[in-house]
Amino acid sequence: MVGKLKFSSNDLSEKLLFINTVHTALLSSIDIDDIYKIILSSLVSRNGLNFSRAFLFVFDKIKSQFVGLYALGPNDELELKEKLQKEYKEQQYLEKIEKETLKYFTKSSTNPSVKFSLAKLKIASQWIYSYQDEVENCKLTSMIRGITIPLDDNKENIFYQVMTQSSPILFRNIKSPIVVDPRLIDIIEKKEFITFSLKTKSSILAAIIVDNKFNEKKLGKEMLEDLEWFSGEIVLALENAQLYSNLQHAYNQLQEVDKLKSNFLSLISHELRTPLTSIIGYTDVLINGKIGKVLKEQKKFLVKIMTHSIHLQTMVSEMLELIELEIKKENIFNVQKANLNQLLKEVIQDIEVFTENKNYRFTFWEPSEEYYVYVDKDKFKKALYYILDNAFKFTIEDNGIIRLDSFVNSNYAHINITDNGIGIPKNSLSKIFDKFYQVDSDLNKSYGGLGIGLTLASDYMTKMKGYISVHSQVGKGSKFTVSIPLCK
Repeated sequence: MVGKLKFSSNDLSEKLLFINTVHTALLSSIDIDDIYKIILSSLVSRNGLNFSRAFLFVFDKIKSQFVGLYALGPNDELELKEKLQKEYKEQQYLEKIEKETLKYFTKSSTNPSVKFSLAKLKIASQWIYSYQDEVENCKLTSMIRGITIPLDDNKENIFYQVMTQSSPILFRNIKSPIVVDPRLIDIIEKKEFITFSLKTKSSILAAIIVDNKFNEKKLGKEMLEDLEWFSGEIVLALENAQLYSNLQHAYNQLQEVDKLKSNFLSLISHELRTPLTSIIGYTDVLINGKIGKVLKEQKKFLVKIMTHSIHLQTMVSEMLELIELEIKKENIFNVQKANLNQLLKEVIQDIEVFTENKNYRFTFWEPSEEYYVYVDKDKFKKALYYILDNAFKFTIEDNGIIRLDSFVNSNYAHINITDNGIGIPKNSLSKIFDKFYQVDSDLNKSYGGLGIGLTLASDYMTKMKGYISVHSQVGKGSKFTVSIPLCK
C-alpha cells in the first residue's frame, strides 16, 4: 500500500513540485538501470528527500540474496564539502534560470501560468540528472559492489525484517548482532538508518538503505512516511520498465527466430535452385526426343516431372524474392513512369498462355483511356500475377470465371481481379497477406503453395505507394483491388 506523503516543509507548492518532479523523472525512463540512478538521486539531493547517503541492493532470485549495485552520497567530510559547494553553484544557476523563465512567461499572452509551471518542473528536474551521472563514479558504489546479504528467515537479518513488513523500518543504536556483511556495518556504522523494500505482489526487486551521517537532522516518523510514498512510486516505475524489458526481450527473440528462418530459407532456396534448373533442362531434352524417341506413356510421366519441377521452381523463386525484399528493402525497386494500359496487356498475354488448355473463362476489360503510373514495372506485373495465380488456384476449373478490369478515380488507378471461386472466410481476410499464412492448411494440401505470393504482392504495392483491398464471400468468390497512384 502506498503511503501518504507528509513533508516536513510547510511550503505546499514546493511539496507538489517535488512530487511532480520525482514522478516525471521516474516515468521518463524505461531502462531499469536508469531508474535505479534516479531513485538514488531523489533520495540524496537536497532538492529531493535530502538524506546524506543511499545504498541500493538488487535481489538475485537464483541465489536468493541481495547484491550491492549502486550508492550515492559523500564518504567523508571532504567529499561532503565538495558536494555542498557543487549543490550551491547548481542552486544559484537554477534560480537564475527560473527567474528568467518567469520573466519570459509573464509576458506571454497564452496560459503563462501553465507554461511557467511546466518550465519550472523541467528546471527542477535538473538536479535529478545532475546526480544521476555521479552514481557510477561514486566511491560508495565501489565500496558496496561485491557485498551480498542472503535472504533467509533469520529474524536478525535486517533485510528479512524489512521484507516481512510493508513499511520502511528505522534501525537506531543497534546493540544486538545483526546478520549482514561486516563491510556494510563498517560503512553505516550501526548508528541509525532506514531500510525499505521494493517489491511487487509476486516478486522482490530490491532493498534500499538511507542514513543521515552528515546531517544533524534525526531520522523519524515523517521520513518513514515520505519513504513509504516514495517506494510506492518506485515500484510502479520499475514494474513498467520490467514489462517493457520483457516485451523487448520477447520481440528480440521473435526477430532472431525470423532471421534464422530467413537464413534457413535462403540456404534451402539456393541449394534447390541449381538442381531444379538441371532437372527441368534434362527433362525438356527428353520430352523433345533430342536423345532418342520417347514413347507416349513415357512422355506423359516426363510432362508430370516437368510440371511439378516448374511449380517447385516457382516456390523457390518466391522464397528468394521474399528474402531479398526483407534484406534490401526499397533498394530493389526501380520506380519509373509507365503506361498502365501496356502493363495490363503484357500481364494478360502471359495469363492467356497459362489458361490456353484450361477450362476457365477469363475476361479482360481494357481501360478506355491511357493512364500512366509510377511503378517498378517488373514488381507491378508480378503483384498482379500473384493475385491472378491465387484466383485460378482457388476457382473450380469447369465453371471458373475470372475477370480483370480497371477504373480511375481521384488520384488512383484501381485494377480489379474478380473470381467465382471458393472465397475466403471473414476471420482470415486480415491475415491473408501475412507470410506463410494458409487459410486452411488441409485445404492448401490440395491446392499447393507456400502462402508467399500474396505477401509479396502486398509488400510490392506498399513500396510503390499503393495498396490492395479484398472483398470475399465463402462459396461465391473474391475480389482483389490493386490501387496505385496515377502520375500527375
